[in-house]
Amino acid sequence: MIKLSFNNTRNLLEKAFVNYRINREARKLADSLINIEVNSFEDHVSKLLFNILSYAKENVPYYREVMTDIHLNKKKVFSNLKDLPLLTKEIIRAQGQAMYSGDFDRVFGYWMNTGGSTGEPLKFPVTTNFELIHQKCLYILMGGTSKDVIVAVDGSRVSDGLRNADTLWNMGSENFPYGSVHYSTLYMTDTNLSRYIEHLNEIKPSLIRGYPSGLEKIAKYLLDNNVKLQFVVKGIYLTSEYFDNSNAEILRKAFNCPIYGQYGHSEVSVFAFTLANSLEYICSPLYGFTEILDENGNHVKEGESGEIVVTGYSNKVMPFIRYRTGDTAIYGGSINGVVKLKSLQGRTVDFIYNSDNKKVYLIGLVFGGHLKSFEKIIRWQIEQDFPGFIVIRIVKDTGFSNFHEKEIVGLFESIGVKPELQYVDDIPLTQRGKRKFLIQKINESLL
Repeated sequence: MIKLSFNNTRNLLEKAFVNYRINREARKLADSLINIEVNSFEDHVSKLLFNILSYAKENVPYYREVMTDIHLNKKKVFSNLKDLPLLTKEIIRAQGQAMYSGDFDRVFGYWMNTGGSTGEPLKFPVTTNFELIHQKCLYILMGGTSKDVIVAVDGSRVSDGLRNADTLWNMGSENFPYGSVHYSTLYMTDTNLSRYIEHLNEIKPSLIRGYPSGLEKIAKYLLDNNVKLQFVVKGIYLTSEYFDNSNAEILRKAFNCPIYGQYGHSEVSVFAFTLANSLEYICSPLYGFTEILDENGNHVKEGESGEIVVTGYSNKVMPFIRYRTGDTAIYGGSINGVVKLKSLQGRTVDFIYNSDNKKVYLIGLVFGGHLKSFEKIIRWQIEQDFPGFIVIRIVKDTGFSNFHEKEIVGLFESIGVKPELQYVDDIPLTQRGKRKFLIQKINESLL
């Protein structure tokens, strides 16, 4: 019989209570968000928005200066918000610790990194937030329970030791929310996809989440080889990459289940999701405030396209207020305080070709690499003229060293691509005033 110490018993009880609270709040949120026509969130939104603006003005040096002449008012909080400038990564870099709360130690939770897929990696502090409640909410909408096995298809790197032992995946320490098994898009090939199918049939997951590109590879293998899975999938939850209805249809046919989309950021300022088999996103009104703005900073009309600009409610240690995401969407209007996006437009799947003419998706490589080098890069850009070779232009930050150079080279060489690193003072803008992360000059039809 196992004897538990007082501390172990207390830790188990605390964990059980936290799980109970997450499940309770997630179910309430799920019930509310599927009935937004009858449930009003407007009072909640104005209160949460007023709270984060008030906190930022009082505790964050940058916002204290920006809001000097702004008199916050609960009844005029949306007008107050519009009076604030848009926030960019350039401003965050220039302001440095002036972006941090003076109450840093009390509200600090952990450090996050954007990963650099936009070409401008950024490391920043985060306050413990509403993420787990929203993840659980989405699983509840998918019909999931705490007993369901979750599998992830992502960009995690699998050690040489595991791969030499013919294990192409990592085992997670926790099932919820990111999965107990992680299949990496970095190692999926036409010759080993059957191994993933065999393993799926062994563990029989009820829920699958991850990158559309990796899941589509598995789905096409199932369809092309007329392979049927030996278990029932309640739903697939797509994240981190753009997908359209044609991609979702392939997954629906192969896995015989509904498809859900999720959109969010490391900056913990937006959590949006679709209901089953829809491309329309619901932005959670309890996670952050979402605006869709045109090039002049004006809110677009319903049905028009604009940039997604977000204000997070939970991150007190470094508030993201009117943060420009760089992503675009078609505005779907607002119902009772809930913003809807008719579709996402700005998350295209960038990829490069390795020496075997195989596509390597950068979202998996970049986010799965977890490189320390991202902390020492101000901006970077990749250009490819032919398979197996790329030029990487890097604007170095203070402290960039040979270690960081070797780390970047090693990451790309590990997937069959030789990188040439070029250190530059800046990355030029396109004619539309944007910086492209990837310049892909290879014509797929000529390969």
